[in-house]
Amino acid sequence: MKDDDFQSIQTAKGAVLDMSSDNIKHDVNLMIIQYLQNEGYNVSAMTLMDECKVKNKSQLMQSKLLKAMFDNILVGNWSELDRIMNTHRVTELDTLDATPSTPLQTLATSTPSYSPTNARSIDQFVDEPDEDAKQLDVEFLIKNNRRFLYEIYKQQYLEMIENSEYQRAFTFLTKRLKPLKKYADDQWKDLCELLTCKHVQESDAFRDWDGSAGTSREKLVEDLRTLIQFEASAMGDVAQVPPGRLLSLVQQAVKYQVHNGHNKPRVTQKITTLLCDYETTAIPDTTLRTFNAHSGNVKCVEFLGDDGLCSGGGDNEVRWWDLTRDDEERSVTMPGHKSRIWSLSGAKSGAFVASASADGTVKVWDATRIKDGLTMCNITLTTRSNCGDVYSTKVHPSEDHVVSAYYDTNIRLHDIRTGQCVTKFTGHTAPVCSVGMNPYGNLIFSGSKDHTIKIWDIVSGVCVKTISSHLGEVTCVDVNQSGTLLLSCSKDNSNRLWDMRRMSKPLRRFKGHQNTYTNLIRAHFASKNELILSGSEDGLIYAWDSETGSLIQELGGHEGTVYEAVWNPQKGLIASCSDDKTVRVFHQAEL
Repeated sequence: MKDDDFQSIQTAKGAVLDMSSDNIKHDVNLMIIQYLQNEGYNVSAMTLMDECKVKNKSQLMQSKLLKAMFDNILVGNWSELDRIMNTHRVTELDTLDATPSTPLQTLATSTPSYSPTNARSIDQFVDEPDEDAKQLDVEFLIKNNRRFLYEIYKQQYLEMIENSEYQRAFTFLTKRLKPLKKYADDQWKDLCELLTCKHVQESDAFRDWDGSAGTSREKLVEDLRTLIQFEASAMGDVAQVPPGRLLSLVQQAVKYQVHNGHNKPRVTQKITTLLCDYETTAIPDTTLRTFNAHSGNVKCVEFLGDDGLCSGGGDNEVRWWDLTRDDEERSVTMPGHKSRIWSLSGAKSGAFVASASADGTVKVWDATRIKDGLTMCNITLTTRSNCGDVYSTKVHPSEDHVVSAYYDTNIRLHDIRTGQCVTKFTGHTAPVCSVGMNPYGNLIFSGSKDHTIKIWDIVSGVCVKTISSHLGEVTCVDVNQSGTLLLSCSKDNSNRLWDMRRMSKPLRRFKGHQNTYTNLIRAHFASKNELILSGSEDGLIYAWDSETGSLIQELGGHEGTVYEAVWNPQKGLIASCSDDKTVRVFHQAEL
């Protein structure tokens, strides 16, 4: 998603979520404050309150105390709950009965933490609320004080009966529950009769109570939370942030991405990071579409944007395919090259695609209106002398430069805004077949017919590393998303995985495919770097497990050499191109 998309998000019903709205920003701040408090980052929460000028701080700070109370209820730590309540004393309301005070009869109001030490350390960051705010806090938590206490005491009493602690239960009943008898409604008689029962469930009134090991504590917490929120709402209190609201929205976002993925994984996937969009690991196994519009072999393929696919080959044409249409022949042609297309590279934003050709040029095509059938070549990158075929091109992460591999053994970095060659990288002794870049854009990787892989510093143009392990021409290099792994593809019938920190020998070798005589068989990372995809001379697409090196999938369908297979991370699709003049898109068949 582009940065501009975050400012105004169109929902399914047409309503617009304006992220620049002050109300929305305030809600986001409240959710962050709640999260910080729940995780124990109290000082950070207080600082954020001050910076965004959150009102009613004392009310918001109570969520920390309530969380401590609820946590102790869930684990049955009644002594700690008793201590918390005893620490935070408040003045009893006049409506309370004149009964002996117990620790749990005093609930906290404005103190943010249940530890006296923490409370003092946090108070220095918080302005003292005025008397009206204090009274609002007291009423907020105390208006139903007796009902609140009764529910907690009842749970403790039932657990004592459950554990056959009858003497203790009798004492608890007379000293704690009896003063709250009027809140028992019709249950008081049943509570007393439990002292003669072997199990709580013998009483009809508590037949559905499932014990401390069941959900009774969770239900109690939920009831108490509802009671508090109801009172706050009835008093016209500020809007309360639902428990765990920020994490709830994150979970909804992940579920949305999973649901909108083209393929649904057959096994539950574990989300390990929120710093990138969800990528399905479902491995495609069935042909979804076959595109036949090319009149020559198809040398390269590249996903572009959310719904587009580009291909190029021996008919000198670049084609764009609309993956959202059922019409398999729906394509837009980008004419202009005078010889075969060797390589394609799309901008991550989807704004343009670069094509490298045997005519010695690299063309940059505007893709912003391509869905409407409108194409335009923004610029054609050339060299002063005849440098031969351009075998590979790659868009820089900044999207204002492209790096290209030439037959004349050199690599060139062009500024696509001016068309000028910024840097020429010299060092290979044979034509360069492939180029790649790390995610930071400071390193260039190249593979050559001289059997070597070279790593270049993009600023100085100096070769900082040469790898000479392959026994054949290196037809492709690719770098993973984090820039820590390098994949190489060679005509020695092997694909190799390298650790960028230790490149003396490969981590793994992937074998089984055929790559011995065809010039440009390519391999790529796929599915969060968990898979390695490769074309092959036997007409199959090969997929290996990057961790173990084991072959886990062979995709058939093509009737000639498969030159390249690429992965769509959002939709879980594989696209491939072949000597049989077709482009195929694979997906995982529905179960």
